[in-house]
Amino acid sequence: MFSFDASKLSVDNKFKIICVSCVLMHLTYLIEFFIFGFYFMGYFNIFSIIFYVICSLDCQRGTVGKHANKWINAIFAEIIVHAFLCTVFQGIEIGFFVNFLLIIPVASYCLFFYEDRKRFFKRLIAFSIIAAVVLILSIVFTQNFGSVYHLMNIHEIDDFETGVLRTVNIFYAMAALCAFTLMFCMEIFALLHKLNEKNDELVYIAEHDSLTGLFNRHALWSYFDNLSKNGDSFCVILGDIDDFKKVNDTYGHDCGDLVLKNVAKIILDEVGEGDIAVRWGGEEMLMILLGSRNECLSRAERVRTRINELKIVHDDVDVNVSMTFGLVDHSELENHMETGKSVHSSTYMDSLISIADKRLYDGKNSGKNKVVA
Repeated sequence: MFSFDASKLSVDNKFKIICVSCVLMHLTYLIEFFIFGFYFMGYFNIFSIIFYVICSLDCQRGTVGKHANKWINAIFAEIIVHAFLCTVFQGIEIGFFVNFLLIIPVASYCLFFYEDRKRFFKRLIAFSIIAAVVLILSIVFTQNFGSVYHLMNIHEIDDFETGVLRTVNIFYAMAALCAFTLMFCMEIFALLHKLNEKNDELVYIAEHDSLTGLFNRHALWSYFDNLSKNGDSFCVILGDIDDFKKVNDTYGHDCGDLVLKNVAKIILDEVGEGDIAVRWGGEEMLMILLGSRNECLSRAERVRTRINELKIVHDDVDVNVSMTFGLVDHSELENHMETGKSVHSSTYMDSLISIADKRLYDGKNSGKNKVVA
């Protein structure tokens, strides 16, 4: 299915599309004016066509941005002068006065790309005031004196000519309003999409460790609040890479970072939907796994085994990695908390982590590279 998204075009290409559209519009006017004998306005449209062709060529070269404000002022002036002359020479019945209204969306869209917020509104207000003043002057002139062609007996515009010119003007006015409204909507949706992407990126940065991709402590507490409310069975598992200081001292911190990334990747591979893996600090990593004690113990053992089988090579040297874990089932907490304290109190998670930490160091003191539950 064909789709067109103006927000994905470069600014120069958008400007070029506007210029090419104006060339086509003025070419239509040129043909009409010469057919119906409005030669003065026909020659003016030749100037307008040349003007927009030059502007589009500047866009093609990619240099229009260097003097975009001058082009915007020139386009504004061309539209104002063209609308004024057509209205004054041919009469208000022809409908060229609608071009005074078109200047607002055209100027808004062009200024949108090249001006900051403060100057954008200042220039748009100035454009609007000028357009309103010239529109009033052209209406006052035609209401009091009629068209220049009629006033000077140059050309009497019949009903057929009026109908054709008015129909073309209304068509171009509606097409332009619809087009600029659509393009503005596309720009707004594109900006909202970028804003949402940036917000998602900031949320990710706020909740994740930049080195390992694991969650950080900030994300853990939000996760645990929801977990406590749901009442799911879960286990807290705290792990520590064995002899990690020795790895850093022997092979350097680049090697240490490589070890952390590989260990984190294994942990991320093993955590499932509803689980969470957190970089607790340094070489310590914490997991909360949903399920019974036996299920969680089996999964923790699988993580330990995969880490122990890691093949890490740094500067042509094999680096052996192992990790020790302490595991606690959430149902054990009642036996470790003071009587009368709720399992959903603020100390609940701290107590679970404390138990897991004690078991972790029991494992460290009894040989390392094991899961202690």
